[in-house]
Amino acid sequence: MTLNVPPVGEAIYNLDTPPTLKFLSEGPRVFTKLYGKLMVVVTEKENKSKKHYLEIYDAGIQILYYSNSYHTIHEIITIYLFVTHEEKNGIAEKELIKLTEITVGEKIKILLEKSLFEQASQVAINAECSEEIKAAVAREQGDHFYLNRKYKEAMEQYIKTIGYEAPSYVIEKFLEVQNLDLLIEYLEKLIETPITKNNTLLGNNKDYTALLLNCYLKQEKKSKIEEQMIKDRGSDSIFDVETAIDVCRQKQGYSDLAIKLANRYEKWELLVSIYIEDSNQNITGALEIIDEKIKDVKDKLNLLKQYGGVILNRSSGFIHSEKKMSNLLLKITKYLIMKKKNPGFKSPEYQNYSMRDDKDDIKISEIIKIFVDNNDSLCEYLKKVLDEHGDDANKICGDDLHLYHKLLECYLNKYSEKRSTNVHSTISKIDNDIKDFVKINESKIDKSYVLYLFRFYSYLDGIQKLSQQLNMNQELLSVFIEKKEYDNIVRLCKEKGGQEKDLWIQALNHFREEGENFKLQE
Repeated sequence: MTLNVPPVGEAIYNLDTPPTLKFLSEGPRVFTKLYGKLMVVVTEKENKSKKHYLEIYDAGIQILYYSNSYHTIHEIITIYLFVTHEEKNGIAEKELIKLTEITVGEKIKILLEKSLFEQASQVAINAECSEEIKAAVAREQGDHFYLNRKYKEAMEQYIKTIGYEAPSYVIEKFLEVQNLDLLIEYLEKLIETPITKNNTLLGNNKDYTALLLNCYLKQEKKSKIEEQMIKDRGSDSIFDVETAIDVCRQKQGYSDLAIKLANRYEKWELLVSIYIEDSNQNITGALEIIDEKIKDVKDKLNLLKQYGGVILNRSSGFIHSEKKMSNLLLKITKYLIMKKKNPGFKSPEYQNYSMRDDKDDIKISEIIKIFVDNNDSLCEYLKKVLDEHGDDANKICGDDLHLYHKLLECYLNKYSEKRSTNVHSTISKIDNDIKDFVKINESKIDKSYVLYLFRFYSYLDGIQKLSQQLNMNQELLSVFIEKKEYDNIVRLCKEKGGQEKDLWIQALNHFREEGENFKLQE
């Protein structure tokens, strides 16, 4: 007996027949054996040089694995191992035939080449292949349906590839054929798929969300957007809330959805932006969110810096909101002062206030920047801060800022602005405010710096008084000259000219330039 063993690797996947369990061979059966889902059938052929026909079927996926003719199959040992018998010259010669099963990957490849997609998928499932391989099979079947314009069937397969195939591959195909309904179906499944480190969903979340919502908008399916809003999503969802809010903001008639989304997902900074920037302005609502919803004080201030110019601009018609914002800034200032005095400070009034880092050192100088081009509001703010907190406020000024000097500068700025209008009553009030401030806070201000401010804003009464206090006679003479108080010029020169000869020289030069004749009496 001769044993003939074919080389390892001989394929059994000769799939030249359609997928069916109908036995192709006819004739009496010699053997029928079942090995799990695989069935080996040997039938007898009449009038054939080879008497037996071997077929291997997979009953699970209903496909013929292997078929071939042999002289006589004497015995089936296992599914892939059998003995054949042949008479040659009166001598019985036996061969041991061994079939080698090809790999699962090769099986799937052959099935796909023959467009046997369902069978390829089942092989992958039975072999417990990875999800990537199953998705690859689904893509091949999807492409087959797509090429044959069976778009619905194609989409059913493409959905199975989510997480393993780049979404752009599918999206481009259905944008090309302009089938929005199927594209929406795909995108809805896509945004419900969690992001994992091993899938293809990382990096383009905003684009997928925007595309889905724009598809809804194009079909005017506002209710579908509302459905997406109420779904509970984990942190691994690719639905990008900020993009959804942005899309709704841009579409007229959908701003209410943008507000609902921002509220539901607690996107407070975006909600502030909507209330201030969009057509349905709600400045009061924005300030309430900053005060009550946004916890970190630095974040609160950043938003107030961003939008302070809009809110404090009186020409914008937000006078009520301007007052509310000033009160909010005073509240924040108080919090910062109290935290400086007592790092453990807590109060029911500030239950929505915190600092991410206890080392955060926020200065009043940062708050003052919010009042750019709003001198009146800054003046009111500084006056209230100093009235309530006094020197404690100066301890958190920053940038070498002195609050008393800054408030005086605000008064002088108002004085300079009103002087140009020549409204005497207004100028007189501000003048009194300046004099009262200097008198009350004389011990808290630097007279030399104040004199510099008086000079800068040409506040002659202030220069005169300080010059007298500081015995700065040259400066005092310049004030008398500018005010054309000739009697005072002469009086000052008589009183101080003996020690300061330059006073006479300065006065005489002025009179000469004026072209007047003055008789000076001893």
